Amino acid sequence: MDTSTSETATDTKRDALTIRHTWEDGTVLEGSRKGDGAFEVARSAGFKWMRSVQLIALPRSRDSRADMYRINRAKAALEATGRFTVAVEVDNTQTRSFAEAEEERYERAAGRAERHEELSGNAVGRSNAAYQAARAIGDGIPMGQPVLRGHHSEGRHRRDLERIDNGMRRSIEEQGRAEYHADRAAAAAAFEDFRKDPARTLRRIKGLEADLARNARDLAGKGSSGWNPEKFPHQREELEHRRAEIVERLEHWRGVVKAAEEAGFKVWGPDDFTPGDFLKYRGEWFEVLKVNPKSLTGPHIHENGPVVTRIGARLDWTWNFTYDEIRGRKSGEEMARLLVGALGLQMDEASKALAGVDPAQQEEEHQRWTARRDSLARQRDHWAVVIQEAEARRERTWEKGDFARGDFLRHKGRWFEVVRANAKSVTVPHPDNPGPVLAKAASDGRTATAPYSEVTGRMTAEEMAAHLAGEPVRADEDAAGVGAVTQ
Repeated sequence: MDTSTSETATDTKRDALTIRHTWEDGTVLEGSRKGDGAFEVARSAGFKWMRSVQLIALPRSRDSRADMYRINRAKAALEATGRFTVAVEVDNTQTRSFAEAEEERYERAAGRAERHEELSGNAVGRSNAAYQAARAIGDGIPMGQPVLRGHHSEGRHRRDLERIDNGMRRSIEEQGRAEYHADRAAAAAAFEDFRKDPARTLRRIKGLEADLARNARDLAGKGSSGWNPEKFPHQREELEHRRAEIVERLEHWRGVVKAAEEAGFKVWGPDDFTPGDFLKYRGEWFEVLKVNPKSLTGPHIHENGPVVTRIGARLDWTWNFTYDEIRGRKSGEEMARLLVGALGLQMDEASKALAGVDPAQQEEEHQRWTARRDSLARQRDHWAVVIQEAEARRERTWEKGDFARGDFLRHKGRWFEVVRANAKSVTVPHPDNPGPVLAKAASDGRTATAPYSEVTGRMTAEEMAAHLAGEPVRADEDAAGVGAVTQ
């Protein structure tokens, strides 16, 4: 048997397909028809049916260079079936800028919104018409009239009931279609705002910056992809083209964020916060426990809001809030003034409830309300000290020359012995040690630092000894707050 003749005959039975890529249209599979099985095979390589354009294509392949890995994978899978021959045509010539492509996306979204609004309106009209028709038939039947079996009207009555049922069903179905198209119209109308949302854009920028760093590693031959531009020049050309795409997109989205900033959007960063401030996240406020380069650490989001503080937290867990998630800031003093008032009201409610409980008859209830009142009192006293310290910081700014070893400073409602005065802070016994006054000799040996900006009072060793002995001290030191809070 002639082998070449057999191969030629086999080839003629194969369907000819083309995978074509252009900058504007993306990567599409052409030549397939319904039921030939090409889509089911190409889907394994990432191709999808794009209903809006009625084509089999690679998602997100428009306005970018061809993804040859997925294209070759689809070609190999299709030809492996023995039913298809696949030609690949790639044109990576950039025909428009990324900004122009974005504008076209917004225009298409506006067109979709208009189309779905029209479809929704048509469905509402059909729903109302079906309802009115069914209602008109029902109005011709006396209320409560049963079907008279054997009567000459039985057939017409049953037909009318069936028509009413069908009409009501059509009305409900059309109403469902109307709601579906209304939702699609709303989503399409909001597409541009969704796409340009500053917080989402910041996350997109973060991803593109990571892509740019990965591209740089690949260009240097140090990436995890295994590309070696030194040995294969075509790889360098591909990577450089990819880099140009990423840079263009970065410039575009950074421009979007800049425009949002000019319109009043705030891009938060580590310089905007200090521990003790409050951040707004998803409508709730969280105390800032730690400021990190890329996030803020606060109490866990599973705590009860709307204001979550360290001292009032139920859990020891924390949560990291990335700066693009933050929607507002309050200083510790601003929030403290709000909390003192709110906690005072809650204390009054707890006290009233406690007054109505007989400890002899309702011991557990009495203990519960007592614990509640005492917890609220501790929190209120804590935030009252925060206000006092904020006011003290405004009155006096401390510096290195104000302290000597053995002096005592006030920091966050407690007094600490000065271990060492540094350029920007003072070394003191670690705050994990108990007591309102922390002396070096009575501590566990660990130390911490207190920035001068957070110091709110000073005493010499003699003044502290006199105070602890119950003797009067200088009025300007405000030593009355020594025992106000024990942490």
